[in-house]
Amino acid sequence: MTITQIHYFVEVARQMNFTKAANHLFVVQQVVSRQVKALEEELGFPLFHRGSGQLRLTDGGQILYRFWENMLKIQEDTLMLARRAMDDEINMFRVGTLAISWLQDLLAQAISAVSRENKNIRFQIECDSYRELRRKLGDKLLDCIISLEDENYGMSEEYETQILRSLRPHLIIAVHHPLYRPDMEVNDLKDTTLYILSPKFSLNAKKNILEYCQLSGFEPKHIQYFDDVSGIEMALSAGNGAALIFPEFFRNPFDDLAIIELKNTDVVKTIGLSVTYQKKNKKRLQPFLDQLFAGLNQK
Repeated sequence: MTITQIHYFVEVARQMNFTKAANHLFVVQQVVSRQVKALEEELGFPLFHRGSGQLRLTDGGQILYRFWENMLKIQEDTLMLARRAMDDEINMFRVGTLAISWLQDLLAQAISAVSRENKNIRFQIECDSYRELRRKLGDKLLDCIISLEDENYGMSEEYETQILRSLRPHLIIAVHHPLYRPDMEVNDLKDTTLYILSPKFSLNAKKNILEYCQLSGFEPKHIQYFDDVSGIEMALSAGNGAALIFPEFFRNPFDDLAIIELKNTDVVKTIGLSVTYQKKNKKRLQPFLDQLFAGLNQK
């Protein structure tokens, strides 16, 4: 058996669909099917029940899925640690960030400026969820992360945080949504689907948003969770739901999303977009931090 076969099997088990797994792996579905079939033949037993139009793991498949999923995560982290050991020889800065377009533009500007002035510094950039950014920083797999301040509460005293910008959630809804009107309020969302970043992506999004809804006098009837910000933006553009989220997270290139300021200001939490790093690394990271704040001041 090969790592590729195991990787393909784990992705199919996550998606419970060969076509979706192939899309995530950027290969055609037939390739995934062949690799999983070859793995089953070598093992001598099936990994999936394929009958009745629904894919299910066999008992043996369940055991191997749990083991191999953990193994692949350990392999990924170990490879990152190995690269880090080599990267230290060439002064590599490992920066984690959210996949937010304006934030990535800010990073690109800071990286370009640092690289022009410091030929011995190189960068490795990783885009990930709030949860994974925090984990990788805590595991010393990243030198610094750009995330939300409240997602990093409770980290040990060896870390330091600087606020880059204060963000305030707004009501975001498509202008072609049946319920949209310029003066709508949060209570109006009770009859539509509320889009929220999933607990897999964020430690606090669900808690913060549901708390705000409750303080505004209603409980959402329909909630859909997303594992990334771009998924929420596309769903909003389709005009089927709404979100209580930071407008800075969206490109909104066609101005089809209305950004409505929340009126219940007493319960709206302003949260800091922050850069967090180990205190002992601050001096080494200072050229990058300086350029990051310089770029913000120009906006």
